[in-house]
Amino acid sequence: MIKQKLIKTLLASTFVIVCVANSALAQYAGIFGYGLELNGTGVGALNSGISTLYALNNSGTTRLEPLGSTATLNQTSWANGTPSTPILNLGTFNPGAGDTLTLLGGSMLTYQGGGASVGSAIYLNYAIDPVGGPYANWKGNDLLGLNESNVAGNSGDLRWSDASLNVNLLSGLTPGTYVLESYGYANSTVGDQYANNGGGNYGAIFTVAPVPEPSTLAFAGMSGMATIFIIRRRNA
Repeated sequence: MIKQKLIKTLLASTFVIVCVANSALAQYAGIFGYGLELNGTGVGALNSGISTLYALNNSGTTRLEPLGSTATLNQTSWANGTPSTPILNLGTFNPGAGDTLTLLGGSMLTYQGGGASVGSAIYLNYAIDPVGGPYANWKGNDLLGLNESNVAGNSGDLRWSDASLNVNLLSGLTPGTYVLESYGYANSTVGDQYANNGGGNYGAIFTVAPVPEPSTLAFAGMSGMATIFIIRRRNA
């Protein structure tokens, strides 16, 4: 009986030691902040003419702002809207009148620990599609670079960013309403990590205003001149 109790005690002790060892070796990594930096001038454009870093995942943390950034952080307007159910309306833009909508870049916050590490493949992905889809017109996966380690004094927290993309989001678009869709990606030693709104991605809408055809403008001008000519003849 004493021998059996001794064996059970030794087995239990061995189990505890193994569990502690496995816990110490636990690896973890992930993403806890993601945002896009935009600048636009148009009707109803939020922060018109001001570079704005939109927190897509509504993370509510100022740590999303990169070191040296002059962008204004907007933590609430995107409000986790998706491509199919967007919440944020970026505004109406008329390229013919000089309006612009530019993707300057983005920022991502990642964490790592327990021996895990986040790699160098940190991407901002975006697409522009008509409202209603299909949502498949992916434009690019732009690499974000390391901006700061141990963000806010937290060991393992990293900030990745790039504000030099300068992508003209209005280029080649015909009049209509569109969805700007985005998600973030980071590779790590424990697998691929995504900031994608639970798989639905992030989406906001904007409208490209119609521009009168040059022939229409010319016709309007000629009609106006003809009207003035007729009035002058009657008054002569």
